[in-house]
Amino acid sequence: MGTAVAKQDRIGARVPHEVYETLCRAAELTGATVNQFLVQAALKEAQEVIEREEGNTMSSARTLGHRLLKPLLLLLLCVSMGAWAQECIDLPSKGQTVYVPVYSTIHHGNLDSSGKADSDLMSVLVSVRNTDPKESIRVMSAPYYSTDGKLIRDYLPAPRVVPPFGTLELFVERRESQGGSGANFVVRWEAEKADKPVTPPIIEALHTRFQAGRTLGFISRGKAISAP
Repeated sequence: MGTAVAKQDRIGARVPHEVYETLCRAAELTGATVNQFLVQAALKEAQEVIEREEGNTMSSARTLGHRLLKPLLLLLLCVSMGAWAQECIDLPSKGQTVYVPVYSTIHHGNLDSSGKADSDLMSVLVSVRNTDPKESIRVMSAPYYSTDGKLIRDYLPAPRVVPPFGTLELFVERRESQGGSGANFVVRWEAEKADKPVTPPIIEALHTRFQAGRTLGFISRGKAISAP
């Protein structure tokens, strides 16, 4: 097998005699040939130049980073505040489709030998609250779906107008057992006047169960999933 030979390049230069004598003297003092001394000295200088220039580049980058840090933090703060403001104050809308989680059945306790937990049926009051102080909204439909995503029935067979600060209520009886723990309403509403967006309504589901010695109640809130 052949032995690999490292690739070598040649560097040549003409210098004044005085410079040549100085180089020869320095090489002699270090115990190296002139060529070896030149290569070692040039390599050392080259490494120092590289380290110095790269250090300057990194320093410049750090300086630039410090200069950009403040405006970036301000930008992030503005974005965060904007998102917070948008979450707290909903923008006017001409209508939405809102998904409302419903737990007509809740499971609790431990699993039995068949892998089933104890369960209780809940009554559910869904309220659609018009938060606009001046304009009415029209609730177009409110289909009720089971845990399996099957339509049980539409609780609103005809559109209903809800006046400013008014509330539309839909009630799921406790004896209703088809919905299950993953039931849901899909409420579709529109602004009564198409050219006047309104503040979106608050749509919530109040779950309750009252019996001797125990009362259970909680609220789930709707989430807009599309605009008309």
